[in-house]
Amino acid sequence: MGLTAYNNERLSLTTGTVLTLDSTLLSTAGASPASRAVIEVADGSNGEILYRFGEDPVGGATPEGHRLNNGEDVTVDGYDNLISMRFLLVGSSSPSSVYVTYYR
Repeated sequence: MGLTAYNNERLSLTTGTVLTLDSTLLSTAGASPASRAVIEVADGSNGEILYRFGEDPVGGATPEGHRLNNGEDVTVDGYDNLISMRFLLVGSSSPSSVYVTYYR
C-alpha cells in the first residue's frame, strides 16, 4: 500500500529568519504522523534556501546547509527528519515561498 497525501502548507521565508514545518500538520490527533514530505521552492521565488536537520542553517560567507533554488524540490522521509528540519532564505531581500505536501 502506498502513501497518501493528506495535507499541505506554504512557508513564507524572509531573509535571516529560520522557519520549521508546522508540527500540528506533521502529527494530527488520532492519525499516524507524516512519514514523507515533498518540499518545493515556488516558481518566482528569490534567493537561495538553505535547510538543515536539527540545527539552524547558517548564511553568510561560509553557508551551512543543503541548497534549494527556484523550482527545485526535495523529498524527505521520516517523521524525525521532518520535525527537525529548518529553513533559511539567504541572498535576497524579497520573500520566497516553499510549498509542502505531507504523506502518511
